[in-house]
Amino acid sequence: MFRASVSLPALASRYRKCLPRIVAPATRRAEYWNVLSRRCFHRRLHEDSAFDMREQLLSYVPWFVSAVSRLSGIRRVALLGSITTNKPNPKDIDFLVVVDDDVDLEPLARLGRKIKGRAQQMNRGADIFLADTQGKYIGRTCSWRECWSGKRRSCDALNCGKRPYLHDDLETVSLSDETVRAALELWPSLERRVGLPDDLEKTLEQLDV
Repeated sequence: MFRASVSLPALASRYRKCLPRIVAPATRRAEYWNVLSRRCFHRRLHEDSAFDMREQLLSYVPWFVSAVSRLSGIRRVALLGSITTNKPNPKDIDFLVVVDDDVDLEPLARLGRKIKGRAQQMNRGADIFLADTQGKYIGRTCSWRECWSGKRRSCDALNCGKRPYLHDDLETVSLSDETVRAALELWPSLERRVGLPDDLEKTLEQLDV
């Protein structure tokens, strides 16, 4: 509840986005305060929920980095996208993993399915973008348990099954060389940048790098 000592004009200025577009008559002041309280409460509830979603997505970072860094043929793990900004309600969390040309992608794809499953429980998404050792984007990890040519006609990979668990849908999604280079490195070294969100900074402190 709002304190009666707060003037209506002051409150209206502070919570302008919450206010109904009418001027309440003095005789309806109590009703007006109730409407205002409910609107601001639900707005704050939505903001808190969005914050919780972001916090949950960030909580996956230490686990994912630790698990992926143990796999053979992994050269770099990085973070990119809106989760690296102050965006309060990101729709997903995106990782970039640099891999050797001959590495078996199945273990990495399996970890990708796990983090996607966790994110989907919150109606969010996750992607594991892949690049080669030259810094060239090559696609994403496949989301299916079984990945071989002809398994699914709906697969939009350009070379489905040619390299198992590589989803090279380059006509749908593509990352520039600049985007690959600009991704925030998490492993094998931890990159420190000025201006990262406070919650991301706290997450990075949990990494065993």
